[in-house]
Amino acid sequence: MREIFDAEWKMKMIIAESAKDVLQMVSEISDKLIPGAIVAFDFETEKVEGDDDDSVNPLADSLFSVSFACNEETVYTFRLQKDGQWMYPEMVVQEVVSLFKKLFNRGVTKVLHNMKFDLKLVYRITGMLPQVDDMSWDDTMIMSYLVDENRTAKLKSAAGRYLTIDANKYESMLNDAGKISKINDIDWFITAQYNCADSWMTRRLRDVLWGRLIEQGLDSLYKNLYKGLLIALMEAEIKGFRVNAEYLREQLKKLEDGLNSKDKFMKDYGEAIFQRKILELKDKWLALKVESDKLNGVEKEDAIKRGQEVENKFLYFESTVRNGFNPRSVKQLKELVQLMDLAKFIEKTTNKGSLSLDREVLDMIVSKDSSGFIQTLIDYRKDEKTRGTIQGLLDRMDKDNLIHSSYLAHGTVTGRLSSRDPNLQNLPSGHLIRDAFIPRDGHDLVVCDFSQIELRIAAYYAQEETMLKIFMEGGDIHSKTALECFDLKVPVEEIKKLFPEQRRKAKIINFGILYGLSDYSLGKTLDCSKKDAGLYIEKYYVTFPGLKKLREDVIKEVLETETVTNMFGRKRRFPGLAAAYYKFGSNEKEIAHQLREAFNALIQSTAVDICNLSITKIRKRFLAEDLLIWLLGQVHDEMVWEPEKKYTEKVVEIVTEIAPNIVEGYVTPIDIKVCRNWGEK
Repeated sequence: MREIFDAEWKMKMIIAESAKDVLQMVSEISDKLIPGAIVAFDFETEKVEGDDDDSVNPLADSLFSVSFACNEETVYTFRLQKDGQWMYPEMVVQEVVSLFKKLFNRGVTKVLHNMKFDLKLVYRITGMLPQVDDMSWDDTMIMSYLVDENRTAKLKSAAGRYLTIDANKYESMLNDAGKISKINDIDWFITAQYNCADSWMTRRLRDVLWGRLIEQGLDSLYKNLYKGLLIALMEAEIKGFRVNAEYLREQLKKLEDGLNSKDKFMKDYGEAIFQRKILELKDKWLALKVESDKLNGVEKEDAIKRGQEVENKFLYFESTVRNGFNPRSVKQLKELVQLMDLAKFIEKTTNKGSLSLDREVLDMIVSKDSSGFIQTLIDYRKDEKTRGTIQGLLDRMDKDNLIHSSYLAHGTVTGRLSSRDPNLQNLPSGHLIRDAFIPRDGHDLVVCDFSQIELRIAAYYAQEETMLKIFMEGGDIHSKTALECFDLKVPVEEIKKLFPEQRRKAKIINFGILYGLSDYSLGKTLDCSKKDAGLYIEKYYVTFPGLKKLREDVIKEVLETETVTNMFGRKRRFPGLAAAYYKFGSNEKEIAHQLREAFNALIQSTAVDICNLSITKIRKRFLAEDLLIWLLGQVHDEMVWEPEKKYTEKVVEIVTEIAPNIVEGYVTPIDIKVCRNWGEK
């Protein structure tokens, strides 16, 4: 074995050089795994040769090495695999596997930075996962995120902040020796030190961050929500969501056929418009040439200059037609919109001041275009996005037609989960793609969606009597808003049937005001004047005065403390907001945005925590009743479970019992549907 001492960090690194060293090291680490012990460990991985996927995949990448920090002074490290194959005789491998199995002793606290990632590697070694009620696992990445949601929770950044060290020094050493993506080509003693540094920093961070969680009153949120949630999410990621690959390929073919047809129409139409302009410019150019021949002096120079400008435009348009009009070229589209005389209807510009052609703009000018080009462009962009999503799903499918998305529990400042590889949180609206997500044979999908949870949470915080009464009696909040804002003279029960358009607009008003839309923004969304939108807002607050007071109270709190804290203790911080507000006032764009975000953070973070606490409690209940049922996915306020058909009724019963009652004394109803595919919901 080789020993290296870092005097600055007071860290001794013990590095295995042979199979014999590994056996001795495993024995020493095992002896330290006694009740009360705290151990941090960290893996390094590498891509298996022939794997073309650039992203890190803990379910497929080779386990390069591992390090263990059993205290704050000594760190052990040894190699594991090369190109996915164990480097040692079977006897040594069995001892390594036995070591990792001992980590499941609940008397030992295990610390990881990005727990879900490393536990997937442990799962590949042992075939074991922690249970959702196992509180002996800590994740310093989540701890760092909760302590300060505005700053990155990456290991080196967190260690630099809280341990006041140069956390990048071993990474710099590694980078000097080669690329981490080709870690197998780098000297083992360099990568060993890098691996040791990560587990040492993780071990040191745990105590510091735990103290900060307690100071900020976040320890309960961390223990009661995140510890179980991370394990439930990891189970979902490993289990995977089954997809109907044949159905997806059929939809992909239809989309490609439709895109080809739309592409041809837009190309033909665009080239025809350009061609007409070319003829017009050619005539104008020739006329200016004739004119310049008849003039002298300054007038001649001016005519020649104008002729040159027209010629340049003519030649450019001619080149565009010759090379083919491209509807994906923003530059060519902007020129076409101007030639179609539609630019005069567009007020919005990009950050660089040029004409904007985003979806909002296209929706605004589509009614001004009788040719069908703009509508075709809107449909084309939508279909192209859907095609990209479907292709991405097919590319991410494993051999069993399973999608293994990764859920990020620290990806947003409000606590809302995000997902990637692939992103299931951002599937195109509608059922077309979700129809492809199906249960395994003999199973059902139980899709659970909290009903109007953010409006209900706002009513709860505001203690808004009218809203609370509507929710308690099972009324329709959108119909009530339509009745008051649009002065409808019918019973509220009739609005859904008689005035569906007004109810649709009322729904926009409900959520728009909830998230702080101004009269200008609400007017644009409703396609009405700023004045009318302002009247709707006034009537809304007359109907629901508690919400206005709640907004005022939240703004007052955030200006005093620069922090918003929800009922579960989660914090959303706005550093510097108070000083900026008192200097510039609430009309300054960024300040107004942060004030809206403060109110939004209170409502959204509470809704998120209710959903995620539900997942944790439901999964623990399944465990307690020995039901082998796992989460498949969580998207916004929706969770998807996959029970065997014989357990489906039991799942519905348990979800109905737990989910609506997370907030003591206040019911947050949940819609539950048993589905043959995700799109049915």
